[in-house]
Amino acid sequence: MAFGTGRDLAAAQQEAQSPAMLPTLAPTPTRHSLDENAPLQDSGNRPDSTPWDENEPITVLLMGLDTRTWKPDGGAGLTDTIILATFDPQKQSAGLLSIPRDLWIEIPGDPQYSPCKINQAYMIGEGTGYPGGGPGLLMDTLEQFLGTTVDYYASVDFNTFIALVDAVGGVKVDVQETLIVDPSPGVDDEMKKIEPGVQVLPGGLALGYVRTRDTAEGDFGRAARQQQVLVALQQRVMSYDMIPTLIGEFPNLYREFSNGIETNLTLKQLIALGLASKDISLENIHYKVISPPLVEATMLENFYVLIPDPAKIRAAWDGILNPTAPELAPQATKEISLTSLVAEENARIAVYNGTSHPGLAGDTADFLKRNGFHVPEVGNADKYAEQTFIYDYSGNPYTIEYLLTIMDLSNAHLSYRYQPEAVYDILIVLGADWAAQNPIP
Repeated sequence: MAFGTGRDLAAAQQEAQSPAMLPTLAPTPTRHSLDENAPLQDSGNRPDSTPWDENEPITVLLMGLDTRTWKPDGGAGLTDTIILATFDPQKQSAGLLSIPRDLWIEIPGDPQYSPCKINQAYMIGEGTGYPGGGPGLLMDTLEQFLGTTVDYYASVDFNTFIALVDAVGGVKVDVQETLIVDPSPGVDDEMKKIEPGVQVLPGGLALGYVRTRDTAEGDFGRAARQQQVLVALQQRVMSYDMIPTLIGEFPNLYREFSNGIETNLTLKQLIALGLASKDISLENIHYKVISPPLVEATMLENFYVLIPDPAKIRAAWDGILNPTAPELAPQATKEISLTSLVAEENARIAVYNGTSHPGLAGDTADFLKRNGFHVPEVGNADKYAEQTFIYDYSGNPYTIEYLLTIMDLSNAHLSYRYQPEAVYDILIVLGADWAAQNPIP
């Protein structure tokens, strides 16, 4: 459905969580077989495991799942943590992009659920039988949104996170402020205080540390702490005194953790990835949290959501992938005008009329042409649109910026659907809002 139109979001969310829409969760069998060439996931609807050249960059979707809130008759729940991690063995560099759960985003698959909050994608993928299930839908969503390739996924539930941290003797972090955290979600009267300073947190406190939002930065501060703990955990696991212990205890650890960790990486690939990244320096790990001004907070149909600026978020991700690269695109100046940058992009624009007002698409196309845009296609949308929406299929930041300016539209009317093979680069679907009020003379 188009942004702000179609079925009510609350109704869609309610349906998405109903037993009628989602499969019943079967008990997860214990994975006791130590097959180094098998992915650590159950058989069924999950992403395929693919070969990895250990000299090539790798991108992994990391998910934190609170499976304790999942009811046997209610299907999967929401994703608590979403982080996109990348590692380049040749450059010995890595990066983490934290994605807020309230990000309002287009998802592939059944259009009745799109757009939605990104933390609903896993639940929708599980419930609708999307290829690859919840992990598959979330991977495809991020590929579409960022124009990148997500090679693998890995998810961990809260109990396993606690056990993993305890197994390596805790994680060392520098706490910046006094925090009141919940080390045991679901247990009453278990709140604990963490004081500022460098300290080693055991599993329960580490979980509370990465989950609390009760700070001035809210969810964005939580995302930064999650990145901090991830790096500290990697450093601890790969420390010289820990590797021999882990190797000796590996069979027992595998049996203990295998039920709470799921990934389409094989055991052999996980070991290779760990060894390849063990010597990476902290200076070569690059971090980014998607926060303002990359997103704008707003209320949509009584729900708090974050409207993304897709061009800025893509630039942030590209900056993680290429940390030493120059600015991806020059800023418009008196010498380099926005209109000249638009002309260089020469994006092919299609304008479709989503209203009952005849001639609206043609009039709008003429208006855009007079302002220097390339509009080779005009037509009618396949359904009525209440609001105008702009879809960028191939990445055209200057054209998008100029379109939003002259059409007087906000980023809430913009969506990225990365399809470079499309016959046009940008699609504008005109809605009733444009018919009622527009700047066309």
